[in-house]
Amino acid sequence: HYTVFIHLVDEQDTILASHDGRPMMGRYTTLAWRPGYLVPDQHPIVLPADLPSGKYRLRIGLYLPDTGVRLPAYNLQGEGLPGDYCILPIE
Repeated sequence: HYTVFIHLVDEQDTILASHDGRPMMGRYTTLAWRPGYLVPDQHPIVLPADLPSGKYRLRIGLYLPDTGVRLPAYNLQGEGLPGDYCILPIE
């Protein structure tokens, strides 16, 4: 069973806030997932009170909690993503 990680990082790749948790709060194990199915999921991230405005990114991926090994992540061309996570820019 995989766990989701979400990291809010700055331009230097410093983790400023994060959340780890099972998909759908543990109600829908990754063992039941099927290719092409979208899994709606929410993960609250508490932002630091002193977080300045700026450019940030979310790093999102999956890992096995027993080992910490991440599920490989790929782009649309099938190329492996460094760090085995997807990146979403935010401002």
